[in-house]
Parts: sequence; structure tokens; C-alpha cells
Amino acid sequence: MREYYFTYDFATGTEFNKGSGEAGISAIQNLPSGFGIVTVSEAEYSGTLIDVPLSSLRLAVWNRVKAKRDAAIDGGAMTPIGVVDSDALSRSNISGAALGALIAQSASAAFSIDWTARDNTVHTLNASGMLAVGLAVLQHVSTVHDIARDFRTAIEAAATVTELLMIDINAGWPS
Repeated sequence: MREYYFTYDFATGTEFNKGSGEAGISAIQNLPSGFGIVTVSEAEYSGTLIDVPLSSLRLAVWNRVKAKRDAAIDGGAMTPIGVVDSDALSRSNISGAALGALIAQSASAAFSIDWTARDNTVHTLNASGMLAVGLAVLQHVSTVHDIARDFRTAIEAAATVTELLMIDINAGWPS
């Protein structure tokens, strides 16, 4: 299956380039700073970017935002012990450890766990420390979702293709 895409300049909302290739080709494009990419249907690809219906581009831009959202959620979270992994398995492990810390804390039992940060430093945490890591990861996920919702609002508010394409969906994500 082929994939069709346009690249565009956030500053002007104008088409920069177009291309096609095997499915997934748009995800591996190395774009210069200040440029975005949207995938379109084969029929929409036959024209220019400005000719693509606004509704189609809204969906395409929103799909890019969702991909950026998911990558930001999984890309690591800043916590009191530094950056920790935040992919789905890591978030599950952190939630489990935080729950264990909360249970121990509520039972006035001792709690200690060694937690490895992304830089491979090992931190021995008590219940309060593990809860702080868990809350920081939760806040990271919440912040990323807030950013995505703000983009969704801007996408829906765009009245023209140019206005839509001038939304810099690369900006504002946690690094």
C-alpha cells in the first residue's frame, strides 16, 4: 500500500514538498525545523496542498498531533530522581511500585525499593520517594494530554487550510 504526503512550512502554511512511497514513508522523513507533514489520500495528492479539503487536513494534522502526544508520553518523564522511562510498561511498573508504597504507608510498614532512572543511576526510595516519582509521571502524562487538547482546539478553530497549517504542532512538547 502506498502512502502520500505533503510537507509544509509552519510560518506560511504553504506547501514545501510532496512525496509518496511505501506505507510509513511519512514517519521517516527528516524535516527541517519549522516544517510539518500530513498524509493524504491518493486523490488529494493529485492536486496541491491548498486544494485538500479542510476537513481532511484537520484529520491529518490531528493524527500527527496524536503521534507526537504518544511519543512524548513514552519519551521519558522528569521526576525528583531525574528522568525515568515512561513507556507503557514503565508506567505500569511505576504505578505498581507507587501502589505498593501507598499500601505500606497506610499500614505504617517499612517500604524501600531501588529504582533505576533513565541514566542508569539507581535510587533507593522510601514510600514517599516512590509516590513522588509516580505523581511526577502522572503529571507528565497529564501535561502531554493538555498540550494535545490545546492543539485539538486550535485545529478545530482554524477557518482556512493556511490557518490550519500555520499551527506549529512541533512546539511545546516536553523534551
